[in-house]
Amino acid sequence: MKIIFSIFFLILIIFINNIKAIWLPSQGMTWNYVLGNDIDVNSETANVVDIDIRKTEAINKLHKKGIKVICYFSVGTLESFRDDYPQFLAVKGLVKNRYDDWPDERWLDFRVEGIKPLLKNRMKSAVSKNCDAIEVDNLDGYQMDEVKSWSKPLTKKDTIVFAKWLSTTAHGLGLSIGLKNVAGLIDELTSYYDFAINEECIKYNECSLYKNFLRTGKAVFGVTYNGLSANKSKLCKNLNGLGISMIVKAGKKLEQAGTIFKGEKYCGSDFNSAINKCFTIPLGYPCCTKTKEVTYTNGYGKWGTENGDWCGLKQASKTNNNNNNNNNSNSNSNNKNRGGSTSNNNNNKSNNGSKSNGGRSSNTNSCFSKSLGYPCCTSKNPRIYFSDSKGNWSYENGKWCGASSPSKNKCFATALGYPCCSPYAKERFRDKNGRWGIEYGAWCGLSNYTTTTKRRTTTTTKRKTTTTTTKKRTTTTTTRKRTTNKIVRTVIKVITTRRK
Repeated sequence: MKIIFSIFFLILIIFINNIKAIWLPSQGMTWNYVLGNDIDVNSETANVVDIDIRKTEAINKLHKKGIKVICYFSVGTLESFRDDYPQFLAVKGLVKNRYDDWPDERWLDFRVEGIKPLLKNRMKSAVSKNCDAIEVDNLDGYQMDEVKSWSKPLTKKDTIVFAKWLSTTAHGLGLSIGLKNVAGLIDELTSYYDFAINEECIKYNECSLYKNFLRTGKAVFGVTYNGLSANKSKLCKNLNGLGISMIVKAGKKLEQAGTIFKGEKYCGSDFNSAINKCFTIPLGYPCCTKTKEVTYTNGYGKWGTENGDWCGLKQASKTNNNNNNNNNSNSNSNNKNRGGSTSNNNNNKSNNGSKSNGGRSSNTNSCFSKSLGYPCCTSKNPRIYFSDSKGNWSYENGKWCGASSPSKNKCFATALGYPCCSPYAKERFRDKNGRWGIEYGAWCGLSNYTTTTKRRTTTTTKRKTTTTTTKKRTTTTTTRKRTTNKIVRTVIKVITTRRK
């Protein structure tokens, strides 16, 4: 029997550690949009930068600075400068007439099956370049006169089918994907896309169309052209209460220079940024938007289900507050949504404030996480999301931070290269080393404390915490894990059934 358990354990760990997690951008993250122009990485302050997929060197430099990268390419048109341009031309019936606004581009009939392997190759290229996400442009062909002139033009239905294929394919490769423009389709594609990008929503009165999408806790990145002064009143009016992250460019070109729009600064104290928060965003799940029915309650909060997936109800449970270092409502409201980012929402690249408590030195420049490239937590009672041999980890301002030294949260598993379980984990297996649980799809060690809170076992196939067989901590991602690997689910099901 022990041999069987060992085999299952080994198979599970192999699959878990080879599954690519998907980055989920957080509302409130600042962004910059730089296409067709060079970027000075050293001067960049945004949390997220959207650049062309060809900019390999810039992608690497931005990552070294802790900035997330969205890689751009068009899927609705063919740009003449792309390396794969001849391959698209070779597919019969795929390449159509010119795009009047962009003469070096031609519209694509994406209903032609031959486009799929070509676009999948582009996505694979994005993976190889370590892009955190992709932006797929020009899905609005069905609205354009050039496309309407075809003998059999694209339809809204065609676009939705194609957009769903793009999302499924990107997620299958471990890529986050953003929906560009086509605001009229956003409600039908919300569950398929991880964030959205919009150009000039204040000009076309489209900002409010993203309201339901934003309620899920997902981010919307917007760009406004022709300067702040000319658009200030419209920005204040249209963005109030939405939580869209907006960059304002001086002209029509997507150069690096721009103004990050801050409503409270430019519109006054009455402006409501309306960042949509709930406890599940840091865990990689959206906020519930319609349901109020509590399907499950655990130490984190109250869970519901929508669109076949778990979601978080806005008000966390009392159990959650009492069992996480007595976090008060103020600290909860200041915790930023987590998207696996290593940059914060205030454009600061490190937290240099001074706080105390939580088992740390009173100087936040001095804690275990500093040597690992992460700031110290500034909250007095930070919520512990993860523990390893280095210490306890929390999440503040869009960034992982060190909460306390390992002395207060030791367990046998850290010596074996595995994290300690949170107080809400349930025992799944026991061996000579100690008691084991499963959290975020990975094994963890149970300490000597006990818990009466039941743990939702289905989360073992939907949450992922990257573990390592050495004591060195690898970056934990809080993004949603999407996998269709039946073997993983089967193995987890067998283990959780037989190790009781």
